[in-house]
Amino acid sequence: MFKAEFVLPGETGRQIVIAETVKELVGTMINERGFPDHFIDLPDIERWFADDKHYRYIRMLYTIQRGPDRMTEYTSL
Repeated sequence: MFKAEFVLPGETGRQIVIAETVKELVGTMINERGFPDHFIDLPDIERWFADDKHYRYIRMLYTIQRGPDRMTEYTSL
C-alpha cells in the first residue's frame, strides 16, 4: 500500500491518495486530481522504494509513504 499527501500548486488544501502500487498512485494524482506531471519522476520514485529500507519519499509539494502510518512520539492515542 502507498499513500501520497500533496498540495496542488497555487492551492492551500492538502489531498490524500491511497493505492496498491506507485504507478496507480501517481496515475490517480495526475489523471484524477490534477497534479502536474512534471513534478513527478516515476523512475526515481520506483528506485527509491526498490528496497525495504525506505519508508517515505519526500518532495516539496508531495510525500509518498509505503505501508501504514507509523506511530511516533507525537502521535496521540
